[in-house]
Amino acid sequence: MRRRHAESEVERLWRRTGPLRRLLIGFAVLMLIWFAGLLQTGLTGLALPWPYVLLAASVGWGRSGLSLRPMFAIVLLGLAQDLSHAAPFGSFAIAGLAIYGFHASFTRSVDLERDPVLSAVMPFVSLTLGVVLVWILASNVAGHTAEFGPLAASWLATLVLYAIARPVLDLGSRTSSAARGG
Repeated sequence: MRRRHAESEVERLWRRTGPLRRLLIGFAVLMLIWFAGLLQTGLTGLALPWPYVLLAASVGWGRSGLSLRPMFAIVLLGLAQDLSHAAPFGSFAIAGLAIYGFHASFTRSVDLERDPVLSAVMPFVSLTLGVVLVWILASNVAGHTAEFGPLAASWLATLVLYAIARPVLDLGSRTSSAARGG
């Protein structure tokens, strides 16, 4: 019973937090996860499947609609992922912005709050499209078809990350037809 009370306090505090603070908190959490991925690879020498924090952010923040602040955060996360994956500068940022725009546009055109099936399926579809886009970019840069196995493992890790981090990525401002009054 006491735990439930603590959760409601956290939820109440989160509801009172504005979109900018939510964005900063979500960004900080995702950067810590990204950094933990660098540490585990550096310490163990193993390249374990690690989520694409950028794609989780793009889908999570895309639920709230288009805005410049999340776009800026996505570019920063993308550049961080470019560095850690030795990718061409800006390639992850392009993928993240494309998925952010796709998910935000879809969220704007459909009321996900009233359709639980689409609300559950669309993040899956958006994250899948994001990984396919990363695969296409990686294949293009490599000059040959990139291995899809490691990307598939990171895709699964990204799905798990999104499912866990979704509340932290909620900016609180909806652009659904219900929120627009139509």
